[in-house]
Amino acid sequence: MTATAKVKDVKFYNLTPIIAEEIKKNYGKEIGIVKFANWDIYRNKKYYTLIWLKDINLIEPTKVKRSNGSGWIVLDN
Repeated sequence: MTATAKVKDVKFYNLTPIIAEEIKKNYGKEIGIVKFANWDIYRNKKYYTLIWLKDINLIEPTKVKRSNGSGWIVLDN
């Protein structure tokens, strides 16, 4: 699936095990935590970023030369 979207909100965390559990409790359903094979892998990370999107529109895929392996690319209008 290829889409355009705008960022609605961003939350960045310096993780501790307590903050990881708060994220799981507060956002687990939204981030699909039931699909995570092993939550313990994620609760031991150092940083966590949650990004909410708005104005999501499906578009036809566009070929773009990629060099950094990112999961998204920022395009100017």
